Amino acid sequence: MSISQWYLERNSNLFKWKKWTIFHTFASVSFTLLTIRGLAGLVKKADKKL
Repeated sequence: MSISQWYLERNSNLFKWKKWTIFHTFASVSFTLLTIRGLAGLVKKADKKL
């Protein structure tokens, strides 16, 4: 996702970020996916205890 964002920003005039970089995108997507994975793991553990 970060690479495609970088490519589209550089090679098209579809959008222009002022204070957002590919590192922000990478960090936010990674954090979101890890959070979802952690919550799914907690639900699995809670389900096994029941």
